[in-house]
Amino acid sequence: MATGNDFEELERNSNKPKIVLTAATLTWGSKYISSKEKAMSIRRSPKETLEDVIGLAEEGLGIKNTSIADQGEDPVGLAATSVIKLCLQYGLNLNDVNNMLLGTESPEGISESDVPAVANAVRKMAKVLLKNGIDVGTLKDDKMIAPLHVQGACVSEVLGTNLLANSGISIGKTIVLAADNAKYGYGSGPDLTGGCAATAILFEDSRSAGERGLKIYPNVATASTDKQDFIKKIMPVLNEEKGIAYVNRYAIVEGTYSEYLYFFKTYEALRAMFAGKEEELFDYRKFIDTYMIDAHTPYKKIGKKALSQLIRHFARHDQALAAELNSQLNGATEPLMHGFTSLKREMEFMLKVEGTFIALSNLQEMRERVTGYGDVNGILRINRVLESNVAFFGRAIVEELEEVKQEMRLDQSTIELLGKAQARIKGVVQRQGKFDELMDAMCVAAPKELGKKEKIEFDEKMGKEYVINYIRHFQALDNAYSRRIRDTALFKEGEEKLYLDSFTWLASESGNPYTASLDMGLQSGIAKDVPRNKKVLRLGFGSNTGASVAVAEFGSDCDYLFKRVKEGVDFEIGRREPIGKIDLLKLRNNSSIAVEGPNKPMIQRHGGFVEINECKLLEMAQKIGVDLKRVGVQQDRKQTVAAK
Repeated sequence: MATGNDFEELERNSNKPKIVLTAATLTWGSKYISSKEKAMSIRRSPKETLEDVIGLAEEGLGIKNTSIADQGEDPVGLAATSVIKLCLQYGLNLNDVNNMLLGTESPEGISESDVPAVANAVRKMAKVLLKNGIDVGTLKDDKMIAPLHVQGACVSEVLGTNLLANSGISIGKTIVLAADNAKYGYGSGPDLTGGCAATAILFEDSRSAGERGLKIYPNVATASTDKQDFIKKIMPVLNEEKGIAYVNRYAIVEGTYSEYLYFFKTYEALRAMFAGKEEELFDYRKFIDTYMIDAHTPYKKIGKKALSQLIRHFARHDQALAAELNSQLNGATEPLMHGFTSLKREMEFMLKVEGTFIALSNLQEMRERVTGYGDVNGILRINRVLESNVAFFGRAIVEELEEVKQEMRLDQSTIELLGKAQARIKGVVQRQGKFDELMDAMCVAAPKELGKKEKIEFDEKMGKEYVINYIRHFQALDNAYSRRIRDTALFKEGEEKLYLDSFTWLASESGNPYTASLDMGLQSGIAKDVPRNKKVLRLGFGSNTGASVAVAEFGSDCDYLFKRVKEGVDFEIGRREPIGKIDLLKLRNNSSIAVEGPNKPMIQRHGGFVEINECKLLEMAQKIGVDLKRVGVQQDRKQTVAAK
């Protein structure tokens, strides 16, 4: 029978790391394009110049280059390559792998798992290596405990890792993969950020791994959301008999709203992580002295934006910090919405109300995409769906706005602003109005030819009657205040001590690889030799999912991990080939066409079939296979491999 001492021991052990990250690899697309070159492909507003777009990419977003998949390359193939790199760089034998998790938001289908496809590609690559004297073992289906495909925008890998951190590894070793090709519409603004990458990280049980890597603690905290700031919807079925529908492969994105959602949900997850010990969280100097931050990075500069928001939250709980910040801002006052004194409540209000409007906006964007495609049946079908559901949408919006009025302490002017929106929406429903009238009831769109300053003035004027214009005017003022914080000594101290530049360095070279960004960030930090005596806060975020926080720390025997990661990053940077905007368009148009001849990618996949370029695989093995002897290659075979 268990005793009190047994339960005390169980409690002590439950807070100890159960898993250790002992190996990590990164694989980018084989091509890259500079932001200057990519900016030439972006459609500009009438008042924007090419220099404006380049400045947005390089200075505003912090992106120098974006990683591009070569013709024939895809996330499955890049993931398989990252697994083989674990073998070549770290001496992993695939026979020791007992599970594999894949996080992606670029799946091949809407129902099937991509894990078997990755495993199949890994086996084919392993066979080619074995034929040439390099034995890395093989993945065995009968040894896999629960191969898992996790799908969620930008957060898939984090969910898998958090699951392992909490439950541990019962047997053998587990590989966690993240692979995505973040493409947006060619020439669209968001396409400035799109990147392509796969990461593979190897986890071992902490009892066998000891101090040989990054130890991840089991106490994970989350803050969920279902707001649709970034979606890839399946559009209405066009042919009921055959089940044919459009699939939105390029995401519908609401940039500013998405950022606010990211920042606030991350803050809520931090509050949950430090529940009961808030003094540790809200002591700014102690916080930045204790931790480094590895966060989901859709673009390099987002880390700076997130820190400025966190400083504002910290200052609300620390009067001395607030006074120091106010002094460095020369007395600049923080913008607030009418009747709000709490930044937390202000964010909650903004995200709830604007999220309701964005759900409508996303439906409108779906219709515009189908219309742009030009399929008559598709246009008729989606118009019928939207126009037939106006009453349903209207009732739902009125109800959601009423919940905001009832559940939040609002001043009278804000209640009246919401009431005006409700009245207009009810009027649309009663007169059986059009779908677009629901949008117009909440927001008046600014003319496209207006400049940034003019749009702010427009929203200020319209914000007296329309709640979304009111919110967007506030966001403009709020962003300006946060930019001022980023110029303070207080901010720069935090930026340096949290090692933001180190963990986001690779993001400036690759753009946004979606799910792979967090583990790419870890390798970015290691490649920059971040200190090993500080804890790492792993901040994951997924649109329509939420934020998560996990704590990790490096073991005392990490030299091997640091050395191999640095070598792997150097290899990836050195092997890529630059392309121009015309090449980018050609790759987009021919991505599903197999490459013939000597320029085949190392691995290409089409229609479920896989082809390995033996010469390129062996060339990679020769360059990064520092542990070839450990995995069974005899010394007298190395010359043969080199010759091939």
